[in-house]
Amino acid sequence: MARDGSQFLNAHVFPGGQVEASDNGNIRRAALRELYEEVRLHLKPAANITEPPRRVTPQAINGDITFSRFVEENQGPSAEESLIQYARWITPKMMPKRFDTHFFLGLCSEADNPVDGSVDGQEIKSLAWLTPAEALSQFSNGKITLFPPQWYPQFDAISKIFRYILTDLNKHTPTLSSLISLCNRLPTSPQPMAPQGIRVQDKDTFSMCFYGDESYKPTFEEPQSRPGGRHRLNVQMQSGRPKQITLEITNFELPSSKL
Repeated sequence: MARDGSQFLNAHVFPGGQVEASDNGNIRRAALRELYEEVRLHLKPAANITEPPRRVTPQAINGDITFSRFVEENQGPSAEESLIQYARWITPKMMPKRFDTHFFLGLCSEADNPVDGSVDGQEIKSLAWLTPAEALSQFSNGKITLFPPQWYPQFDAISKIFRYILTDLNKHTPTLSSLISLCNRLPTSPQPMAPQGIRVQDKDTFSMCFYGDESYKPTFEEPQSRPGGRHRLNVQMQSGRPKQITLEITNFELPSSKL
């Protein structure tokens, strides 16, 4: 969705926000609530599907009742445990405002016409269903703006999906069955991505490194860096917006390659 507000002004981002008191510290509930509040979509567990990963069914919401009231009035199983934790990003230490952000996937059954949500036209300007490949293509062509926390997970998704499909299924197009198999092989706790700034070439070009890069200073229990290792994003800015992002990987194996 295109957001008109916060640090991602006029950028395409995923629906999301902060954990609130009503969430009782439950980040999965917070994810469902933010989706409900920002794009008027509610996820519920798909009926009659019990094998992992559990799928979800999107439901368009009409009206302005709060998420808590909606849940109370529509008793039923929650989709919290159906969400698949896919990525986690932690804002660099040099930033004045920091976040610990968790990304979740909701695996839906195949549908010819995906359910559309709605936006307020103010904070959220527009809403679109895009595949990772479509989002990256539109960014490369200058049609949308993506910041690194939105760019990298989509690039990583393509890497994981197509690496798995090409090596295990010898197919070029992902199918629902292949995505189900892939989701069942994802780690339950993804490695945190805590970027560190390493080089500023000029006011419009900078680089950030991640675990595995030789310049990275360990923050968590990350994979050991190798001499000459490169795991970094190079970002070229224009008018304060990312214009081009490239991933540099040398002498380092992404965890996705083990799928």
